[in-house]
Amino acid sequence: MRGHFLNYRAVGRVLLFVGIAIVIVIAAAWLIRHSQITPQSRERTTAFEPSDGLLQRMARCQAIGIVAQPDQACIAAWHENRRRFFGDRR
Repeated sequence: MRGHFLNYRAVGRVLLFVGIAIVIVIAAAWLIRHSQITPQSRERTTAFEPSDGLLQRMARCQAIGIVAQPDQACIAAWHENRRRFFGDRR
């Protein structure tokens, strides 16, 4: 007899690839199931709207484009936005 009836190395490789494929399928199914957004979580991720109207002022400045550069109201809104984002460093 020259060898065994089964080539154990080949069978081992096939089993390894099948095992890896099964793990990938299970992981993909788990990710798909747990990544679905529920309606309740959608409500919690709504945009933050400041009550003082900074969002509306920033939207107006964005809408007018390059004309907003020398506009004093837009400069003040951008300054206030930076101050809120970075914090007061005084």
